[in-house]
Amino acid sequence: SLVQLFNTVGTVNCQISGGLNSGMILSAGAAQASFFVEASDRRLKSAIKPLQKGIDTIKKFLSYEYIKNGFDDAGFMAQDIQEVIPYAVKKGDDGYLSLNDTAILAYLHKSVNELDKRLSIVNQKLK
Repeated sequence: SLVQLFNTVGTVNCQISGGLNSGMILSAGAAQASFFVEASDRRLKSAIKPLQKGIDTIKKFLSYEYIKNGFDDAGFMAQDIQEVIPYAVKKGDDGYLSLNDTAILAYLHKSVNELDKRLSIVNQKLK
């Protein structure tokens, strides 16, 4: 179904499929809000286990600067991420790939913890 969203700038047409709780909202342009919220309650998840390899995973893909829709941007290529973290990438009906940045953020967090542990070991050896 087609939904029109209104704001102070004007009207934005969005395509909503599957309903707000289980589907997807598509927009031909940028989406802007004060903040975006993703459901992350532990009760919604199963087979929970800690990440094992943060730095090793992050080092397998590059980050880029590029122009997208006429605007300067930075980020990742979904094709690169798909090879390393396949569940972070979804293919749309239009054939384009979409990326779940939260999965990458989790690996970055693990990487920071791994680096902090390495730094602590180095600091202990220097004492």
